[in-house]
Amino acid sequence: PGALPQTTDTAKMHAQGTSSSSAGGSTQGGATPDGDNSANAMGALPTVDETQAGIPPRVTSERKPVACLILGMAGAGKSSLLARLNAYLHEKKEKYYMINLDPAVLETSFGANIDIRDTVNYKEVMKQYALGPNGAILTSLNLFATRFDEVTKLLDQRKANLNYVLLDTPGQIEIFTWSASGAIISESLAATLPTIIIYVVDTPRSARAVTFMSNMLYACSILYKTKLPLPL
Repeated sequence: PGALPQTTDTAKMHAQGTSSSSAGGSTQGGATPDGDNSANAMGALPTVDETQAGIPPRVTSERKPVACLILGMAGAGKSSLLARLNAYLHEKKEKYYMINLDPAVLETSFGANIDIRDTVNYKEVMKQYALGPNGAILTSLNLFATRFDEVTKLLDQRKANLNYVLLDTPGQIEIFTWSASGAIISESLAATLPTIIIYVVDTPRSARAVTFMSNMLYACSILYKTKLPLPL
């Protein structure tokens, strides 16, 4: 069978080796010093253009920050965890982004780079749609989800300068178990950045079997709905 095609760099190296062998053996009737004429007879192997040969281009890995979507039941300690992560990452001089998705919080214990309260007025939603507190939070997330593509575009523009993106969420966990807004937010993030879900559990309350099982069922529901990595 014929020789296998080689790329341009390999063929050049082989051609140089063949030329040197011919020069060294010219005093013996064109033979190499050990009497082997195979190198001269074979000649340089044909070169192949990788694009024309259908070889896919080499893909270089692109640096992307990790998005951490922090979920948990009301009062589990999500905002407290965000405050500690904020202090830790600031101390380590890491580059990160903080996003607040809780429209009803009066003030955050961390400085949010993107805040849902700048876009949606929770009290106005409650008044305009005649909703209670929980319904107003859910509706506010639904309204914000319609513009979440602007958030992902902003993150995509700044991903080269970030290591982490941390997202705080409201205590109404049903947003991410059956609401459309939760699915839009998690899927949009996962399509843009490597995304994980951090599920926060209040361990003292989980000492009761009923509370523990409730937390585990919520966590399993979110895991199977989002299909994203979920450390507890």
